[in-house]
Amino acid sequence: MHSDRAQLFNKGTDTTLWLLVYAAVAIALMVLDRRWHYLQSARVLAMQAVAPVWTVAEAPSRAWRQSQLYFSDRHQLQQHELALQSELLLRNAELRAAHSQLARYQEVATLVGGVDLTPLGGKLVRVQHIDLGRKHLIALDAGSATGLMIGSILLDQR
Repeated sequence: MHSDRAQLFNKGTDTTLWLLVYAAVAIALMVLDRRWHYLQSARVLAMQAVAPVWTVAEAPSRAWRQSQLYFSDRHQLQQHELALQSELLLRNAELRAAHSQLARYQEVATLVGGVDLTPLGGKLVRVQHIDLGRKHLIALDAGSATGLMIGSILLDQR
């Protein structure tokens, strides 16, 4: 086996000369290509020929990345759905408590003086501007034509 190695690397000066010739030709082609884009069309043809092989070789990696993205997105959506469901349960409990409180207030109001505390209709409006200066003014996108008046009660989502 040792003699096979010696024969492989001890071929003589002919192989070394050919190696230097090939290296010089390769360097010359690189310089020509770099300076005058001599091999641009050959490079384009080579890329077109290799593109199907590249696509097939890349397919498992692409499939793996897509599956990871799919399962990651699915997990995030499931977590978000669970959070929304728990928030919905909490809001429903708060709503039931508010209805119960309103019923108690209506009972007390009818006992005291017959005041009707039926909830008034609401209107959704958009806040246009907030001035937190001395007067704490809020500009809305609705006005007196829609039934709003100065001093109307304003509620937000909290």
